[in-house]
Amino acid sequence: MYLFWWNKPLLPNQPILIREKELEPLAAFMYASSEMSGYVNPKRIKSQTLVKTVLAHLSLFSKVPELETICFRTAASSPTSESSKPQTSSFALIPSTTVRRSPQSCMDLLQSQREKETGTAFFERRPRVVDKRPTNDFVSANDQNRWSLIKSAFAEYPYLRQDRLALAHDIDGAHCLHLKPEQLVADHIKNWPSNDLLRNVDGLIVGMVLWLANFCYGGIHAAAWNDHFPSVPEKWLWRASSSYIGFCGGLWVILNLLVARYRKLNDFWEHWMDGKKSWWQNFGIGVLVFICGFSLLLARFYIVLEAFLSIREMPISAYQTPEWTDVFPHF
Repeated sequence: MYLFWWNKPLLPNQPILIREKELEPLAAFMYASSEMSGYVNPKRIKSQTLVKTVLAHLSLFSKVPELETICFRTAASSPTSESSKPQTSSFALIPSTTVRRSPQSCMDLLQSQREKETGTAFFERRPRVVDKRPTNDFVSANDQNRWSLIKSAFAEYPYLRQDRLALAHDIDGAHCLHLKPEQLVADHIKNWPSNDLLRNVDGLIVGMVLWLANFCYGGIHAAAWNDHFPSVPEKWLWRASSSYIGFCGGLWVILNLLVARYRKLNDFWEHWMDGKKSWWQNFGIGVLVFICGFSLLLARFYIVLEAFLSIREMPISAYQTPEWTDVFPHF
């Protein structure tokens, strides 16, 4: 497991100050495109279950980057609206383009499109912190300056506009552009990489491969069903643990297949992860997921622990010198 951290970057001891004015547009874009720019109410994280609130405070929930919460608007008859269709991945900006916070109607459209594009939420993403910004029209001077720098970055660096358009539509007599964020800066380096390394692989495929490996892991240990154990309870605990590990692996492979076939199952899971279900649905699913996950953790822990505990009473055959000629052909 530690080999996965071989090339992990070290945490910076001191921040790097950017003093060049030419780099300010890029710095503003990188910040707004990353999760660290997401808004979270410091007094309350919106969550309908205690477990999800704890996980949110532990930063296991992702935040919505600022770039997803703003939109670029031009007149409906402007050249931008003709050149930027919803199915294209690039866009153009003109001097009259303005930047403003996206209304709730735009955010709902963006969320609906994201759910269609990202596939299942089982393995594709972490649940998001659902916390809206204060409902007022006041925009601070810092926000206006940052949005102006972001607009300048798109104008000065055309490469940033490639494959960046997420949604383009008309609203209130104006053409509205929504852009895709990209995790570029972070306040700390994670021990485990995100699915950015597997961005071209569907989340369902990744999930089925991982749980199929878990199924095989349980099956390999179940092969020792009738092996020698120091006591009968240890033997049955080994059998139960290996069977349960294999069962969980097979069950989640089947669930992934069902989610791929029936869209409503995936939508239900997405909404539960974002805290949009009723309290009894959130509580019931939360308890079920916790019990299944904790019991799987205990089963895998016992498999490792018993491998060392069983050394205290080995069968006599374990101390006999093997005759390798009986195992490998001898020429």
